[in-house]
Formats: sequence, C-alpha cells, structure tokens
Amino acid sequence: MLPPSGLSRRALVAGAAVAAVVSAPATKARKRKPPPLAFYSVTMTGVSDYASGNDRAFIWNVNGAIYHPESDTHFASSLATGVAANLTAKAARAALIRQLQGWVRSELQGKQLDVAADRIEVILI
Repeated sequence: MLPPSGLSRRALVAGAAVAAVVSAPATKARKRKPPPLAFYSVTMTGVSDYASGNDRAFIWNVNGAIYHPESDTHFASSLATGVAANLTAKAARAALIRQLQGWVRSELQGKQLDVAADRIEVILI
C-alpha cells in the first residue's frame, strides 16, 4: 500500500480539525457584568476583634462616600461591619464587599433610590 500524498495528508489533517471543533461541546458566551449604578468609595480606618462564646470576628470601621450618578446624589457614610475571623483573605474581602453593598442599598433606599446590591461598585482603599 502506498502512503497518502501530501495533498491527502493536508485534507486528512483539515478534516480532523473540523471534526474536533464540531464534536467539542458548545461553550457558553461569557456574560458581561452590567455597569454599576452607584458607587461606594471607602477607606478602612480601623479594625478590632470580637469574641463571644465560640464566635470570633474582625470588626472593620470604614469611612467613605456614596455616589448615585443618575440622581447626582452623593453623601458621606461611615459604619462598622464584621466578618468571621477564620475566613481566607479572598473570602473575607468578598463578604465585606457584600455587606457594604447591602449597606449602601439601604442608605439609597432611605433617599428613595432603588439600586440592586449587585449593581453597587465598592471601591476599597
């Protein structure tokens, strides 16, 4: 039996590549996060420990400003919030951001501005 010619080899390689692409599972298009509707820029000004029974946490004090571009509303806002002391840095940051987003949402609702928490951008400095 004679080996396939160069042209046949190219056709075989091209056919195999097409077959691999066709048989691969379709990948979902990556969804883009919608743009933020409000911003909370904060500075961490202090931290303290908390202990009660078996509970341990870090209490973070933050000072910052909230800005809602659509209504041109902006105001200062400070608070203290806690996260479990046994979280990794990544998990603690995520938990802190979720809490701050909830706080800002409540503050904006108090000013008759309804913004979903996941549409609030928290800028930690």
